[in-house]
Amino acid sequence: MARKEKEVVYSSEEHRNENGERVVYVERPKKKNPFLLGCLGILGLIILLGACAAIFGGNPDEITKDDASTTTDTKSDDKEETASKEDTTEEKSTEEVEEEPTTEEEPTTEEKKSEEVSREFKAALQSAENYNRTLPMSKAGLYDQLTSDAGDGYPADAAQYAIDNLKADYKKNALKSAENYNKTMPMSKAGLYNQLTSDAGDKYTAEEAQYAVDKLKANYKENALKSAENYIDLMPMSDQELYNQLTSDAGDKYTAEEAQYAVDNIEQ
Repeated sequence: MARKEKEVVYSSEEHRNENGERVVYVERPKKKNPFLLGCLGILGLIILLGACAAIFGGNPDEITKDDASTTTDTKSDDKEETASKEDTTEEKSTEEVEEEPTTEEEPTTEEKKSEEVSREFKAALQSAENYNRTLPMSKAGLYDQLTSDAGDGYPADAAQYAIDNLKADYKKNALKSAENYNKTMPMSKAGLYNQLTSDAGDKYTAEEAQYAVDKLKANYKENALKSAENYIDLMPMSDQELYNQLTSDAGDKYTAEEAQYAVDNIEQ
């Protein structure tokens, strides 16, 4: 059975056609499209959800920035906390170092040895000082005197202690020794140098002996004459023999000029 369509009259005015017949205009109701309605509903839902997200969710970029800022602040706080802990540790370390008791240095072997024989060490130094005031000596000569059985007889370590602690000017000592020789025993410059440096003599160093002969005020011509007179008093000698004795390397080592002066001026 076919469904009757409902007629709707939109106007009460009568209309007639060309034949004079009454005409009624009828308009059928439009059918609603269900697919279109569904699309509109979905679109409205999407718009509604977007609005809610904008209101309650905020800007995603801002959220990311806030999270990054929070992370940076957290790292900064961690660094400050770590630095604070390090400073505290350093302060504690400094305090521990400052609070550590200072330990006295143990005496060296030489100091212990000095304490064990301090009396003899001091005695050896006093003896060396006495020699240095009254009888000028070289360092080696003084050591021999302190350790010799015919001298003071100190042990080697005591004598070395005295030598090491004696305040002596050995160049001046060499000059004094040279002056003493020049007063009592006439010598040539070369002979005096050999006497000062010889192991059988004074044992001064080459530098000390050279300083002495350079500074000594001596008349070596007169020394040669005195040496010649001493030889003549002991034994008769010819002028040539006397000259040879005065100039010989095995003799007095005077220069040729000094030896000739002595031969020419000796009393006949």
